[in-house]
Amino acid sequence: SWIISFTGRNKIILSVKESEYVLCQIKHRQHPEKDLWTWEQLLKVEGKRATSLLKKWSNSFRKLLGAGRVADAYLLTNGLADSGISSYVDDVGLLKFEEFRIQETDLFSRVEAEVGADVLRGFFEKFHFRFGEPDVEDLFTRTKTALHGLRVTDDGIRSLVEHLRKEFAEKYPRPI
Repeated sequence: SWIISFTGRNKIILSVKESEYVLCQIKHRQHPEKDLWTWEQLLKVEGKRATSLLKKWSNSFRKLLGAGRVADAYLLTNGLADSGISSYVDDVGLLKFEEFRIQETDLFSRVEAEVGADVLRGFFEKFHFRFGEPDVEDLFTRTKTALHGLRVTDDGIRSLVEHLRKEFAEKYPRPI
């Protein structure tokens, strides 16, 4: 069975098996074709805790590694990546780690400092950059299609989708 936890307005943790997790970070762009994702945005230190997005995501990854196994992690966004990112991401969204390390030594060092050398390779072996994902309605439709394969009833899917919609609207969503 899957346990879904909301740990913030745009972060979901799926427990797919006992002590096995899938992390999903959802980021919506108002102008996805113009407001491209860049390494600078991922490394920019901001917010109350003065951390970058990569640092936040790798910290979540590190915490769940201590609690079990991270099956996969995702950045799901309707935004597109600039060529500085997209040229190093493969067809399934994984970073071409060695190519990036060799060709972008200075940038790689900055990423390593943010993520932490102790989890760097493991993080990028599991972390999928999913750019250009459909809008929310399309995601719900795709979720419904995917859950049908798991023998979930239509009523169950409708209930889950409605609950997710409500929780995403909350400032502090509750686990389900």
